[in-house]
Amino acid sequence: RAQAADKPPDPEDILRNFVVTASAGQTLPKIAVQPSLASNIEDVTVRSVVRRDLDLCGEFEVLLDAIRSRGLLAMCTPFDEESVPIIVDMNFDVIKVASCSGKDWPLLEEIAAAGKPVVFSTGGLTIEDIDNLVSFFQHRAVCFAIMHCVSIYPIPDRRMQLNQITQLRERYTGIPI
Repeated sequence: RAQAADKPPDPEDILRNFVVTASAGQTLPKIAVQPSLASNIEDVTVRSVVRRDLDLCGEFEVLLDAIRSRGLLAMCTPFDEESVPIIVDMNFDVIKVASCSGKDWPLLEEIAAAGKPVVFSTGGLTIEDIDNLVSFFQHRAVCFAIMHCVSIYPIPDRRMQLNQITQLRERYTGIPI
């Protein structure tokens, strides 16, 4: 919904729509924002609504303030190298690697050099791909965690493959899963 020109954006409205894409003729970095690591999982609601009018240097900061005001850490997913310095400049707490970027080595190099904790998704990756990511981040002394993910949205309960979490814990001892 449109905001009056003199009225600041409502953080509640922004939290309802936190995926960012560019509208026609507008260039935005390819990044997505998601609240994470809540002390109470009911406080985190993920919605698949795309908001096309979120201005990177205006409402985005309101979004970050709203996330932090709830005691959450702000996690951001870059989909290109150019987005990583923006994530760092905006002081996101964690960089999230989408599973589709798990073999994008130029992007991964930029993420590793950012000096932020990293969470990477496993959806669509082979065990060899996951091994490569673990080795990559370990050799660069990056603080990281692995997030089990099944790349089916929405996911029926019977397809969640939650047994993979145990297998990941057994294979990658000492790494947060």
